[in-house]
Amino acid sequence: MTFRDEEARSFPVVLLAHGSSDPAWAVPVRDLLNRLAAAQPGRRFMLAFMESVRPTLLETARELAAQAHTEAAVIPVFLSSGGPHMRRDVPALVREAQGECPQLLLRLLGGALAEEPEVLDAMARAALRRVSLWPAA
Repeated sequence: MTFRDEEARSFPVVLLAHGSSDPAWAVPVRDLLNRLAAAQPGRRFMLAFMESVRPTLLETARELAAQAHTEAAVIPVFLSSGGPHMRRDVPALVREAQGECPQLLLRLLGGALAEEPEVLDAMARAALRRVSLWPAA
């Protein structure tokens, strides 16, 4: 196996989330990061936020570039690709970070994470579980 093959298998993954001024908002996003890190301990997972929370995607890209990474994946942790954040803002943030760190290839992997069928299935199961716990009238 060549260095490039090893690097391709271990590129960092950046979870890009919206952000909020309320610190409690980021708890499930950090939990997702921890679950991913536990599932693939050899891969680096990082967080980045659009607003109100640091680090930003640009700050994360700068850190990765400074550590001589040449590629990183960006996964949008959003519910829908239909809004302006996913249609306009997220691609613009990736382009900005790419422009500032040309030695780091950033790959935006798909649309909103919650649109994946297995994520929708998990959310449907959770909603039905809540309904089943509702007290009978």
